Amino acid sequence: MQNLNKEKRNKPIYSLFNLKCICAFLVVLLHTNMIGKGFLMPIATMAVPLFFMISGFFLLNDDNRIITSNKLKKQLQKLGKLFFIGNLIYLLIDIPAYIFNWQLGFGVPYLYQITTLKFWLMQFIIGDCIVAHLWFLTAMILALIIIAIFDYFQKINLLFRGLPILILFNILIGRYSFLLGNTSPVQIEWYCNFIFPGLEFIIIGMWIKKNINFLLSKLGKNINSIFLFNTSLIPT
Repeated sequence: MQNLNKEKRNKPIYSLFNLKCICAFLVVLLHTNMIGKGFLMPIATMAVPLFFMISGFFLLNDDNRIITSNKLKKQLQKLGKLFFIGNLIYLLIDIPAYIFNWQLGFGVPYLYQITTLKFWLMQFIIGDCIVAHLWFLTAMILALIIIAIFDYFQKINLLFRGLPILILFNILIGRYSFLLGNTSPVQIEWYCNFIFPGLEFIIIGMWIKKNINFLLSKLGKNINSIFLFNTSLIPT
């Protein structure tokens, strides 16, 4: 584990890169019919929240523990390009698929919906636009915009103070939704959007960075153990 001291401050944290690589495999697993998938599903559901946490971790500055606007701008620019290119590619696939009635298993059911304002508002808030597989990009962009607004007004600490509320609400709309009287399965849009797990786990990642030395002293010298410990908050 690379401790975040002055000597190693500028060195990449290879253990986090390794963790992201494992998460990428788990995300692919979630979208396949791999043998033994059922046994790995509880582990695979950690992948996306871990991606959000790691992104939040790297948003903070090592020296003063405050967010850096340049990092936010670079992240938003990079994600914006991926969002535009990704949706454009799927749109170009959807057009002939709609015309020739191809059964591809993804895309917009009725292509004419993309011309309505309601479609874009709902899809953007939920987290996907042309195709549901890209919800992660939309969620990341919206969550970072919210963080940028709080950073602009120098109110980042409000995000940390509100984190327990986000965690509690996410738990109550997940596995423990029956405590609120819910008797039917919770729709995926409720826990796969820019707030849950997007904003929630990005803030957790920022909180980890802010308190990294304390956490390392309590949970061991391997930074991955800290991230994996926080996945216990995932209400699956």
